[in-house]
Amino acid sequence: MTKKKSSKRFDIRSLNAAPGWFTKLGAKQQAAAGEQLRDWFFELSGTRSDARGPKYDEQRRRFEALLAEVDPQPTLAVAGLSACHHPSARFKDLRFVPAEDLDASVRERFARPAPAMPELAALFVDPEEYAFHNFENIIALDRWFESHGGEERRAPKLALEQRKRLGRPGREVDGYSFSLGADAQARAALLGLDALDLYLPPLNAGSRGGERFIFHSALLAGALTAAFLQALPKRWLAGFSHVNPVFRCNRFEADDAPFTRHVDTPYFDRSRGHISRRTVLIYLSGGEARSEQEPILHVDDCFDLDAIEPFTCVVFGQEHAHEGAPFAAGRKLFLRTELIYEV
Repeated sequence: MTKKKSSKRFDIRSLNAAPGWFTKLGAKQQAAAGEQLRDWFFELSGTRSDARGPKYDEQRRRFEALLAEVDPQPTLAVAGLSACHHPSARFKDLRFVPAEDLDASVRERFARPAPAMPELAALFVDPEEYAFHNFENIIALDRWFESHGGEERRAPKLALEQRKRLGRPGREVDGYSFSLGADAQARAALLGLDALDLYLPPLNAGSRGGERFIFHSALLAGALTAAFLQALPKRWLAGFSHVNPVFRCNRFEADDAPFTRHVDTPYFDRSRGHISRRTVLIYLSGGEARSEQEPILHVDDCFDLDAIEPFTCVVFGQEHAHEGAPFAAGRKLFLRTELIYEV
């Protein structure tokens, strides 16, 4: 993370979380407190779950107690949302935006927590201001894939191989799995997504564990579209248009709660005549199920996956309810997108 200089004459961690503590500070001290809260937030969020213990828990409690009394004015507005460069009782949802989109007069007050993507700035918004057009934070990552494309900055080279039918015997095909072939540069780009550490608490955290972030990449979608055109069975190619360029990158640790049973909401664009019909899961890491009762992936009345190899792609119809659980050991890392068809 790009460090910002915080005041050495004022240490927020030595304060007591007394009611109204923030409003009693002078303007310079409030500014210093905001900078230190910002840095403290990323220090805490950057602590791996397996490294957290009583000391971390105490620091987190102190941080949240102090934060509950912080009520600053917004630093600026972005995409119709009031935003602040540090967290507060009101501005508590983290988002990532291109730093170039921020007003130059305040740009340097915002942290750049992803060293591999220094062009991304972190800001905090008020979740009460969310509307349909801005509640999802979709991060543009074509530059990330371009940076792994060699001197030509080409798209990832991908192939879908070893197609395998998934489903109950004697029934219509419910899904397929593939081995995702990728050259060294494409593998590095895909595996490097996790290390960007752009994860945000999901809006549906009550029904799922783990963390996720949402990104857009036309380059990755184009490479996958070309691969699916070569690999899908003829029946599934009818009306197929492209892979949705919006991806969800999901991370689950072994002790996380599962993702409970749900149905993926189809994407629909009436003006273009497009609708999504099949969910695509790309497992970047491999592992085994925690138990027979908790498969890695359960698709209702269709199939269960109890073990998965790294770089496995699974596709199934979006009409099927499904659920997933963390691996018995190790990190479960996967992407989700969908196949778009012409209506």
